[in-house]
Amino acid sequence: MDDVDLKVPIKRSELEELCGDHKERVKGPIEEALKRSGLSMDLISQVVPVGGGTRMPMIQDAITAATGRTLSRHLNSDEACALGAAYRAAELSAGFKVKPFLIKDAVVHPIQVSQFFFSV
Repeated sequence: MDDVDLKVPIKRSELEELCGDHKERVKGPIEEALKRSGLSMDLISQVVPVGGGTRMPMIQDAITAATGRTLSRHLNSDEACALGAAYRAAELSAGFKVKPFLIKDAVVHPIQVSQFFFSV
């Protein structure tokens, strides 16, 4: 704010303690995705985590435990999101022609934001 950056060092153990209750919530979206797709884990060969939160080893361990699969790390999730956004922009633009693809916008798991106050 006002060109002043806030930098608060935090240890991994402290972060995992603050986010500890989220570890138990990882299994829910996985089960829901399987239920909605009509698939089971025996039919899925790879689990590719995408999103900033999936970089946390604690979350990676929870996903591995919930799926029984070793996580695939061949995809750069930041690049995948940027590429998806570029394809969507090209599809919406009159100046580009791309092959049609299906996009469904949905908020399946709404995000709630709480304020945390750090003392330095």
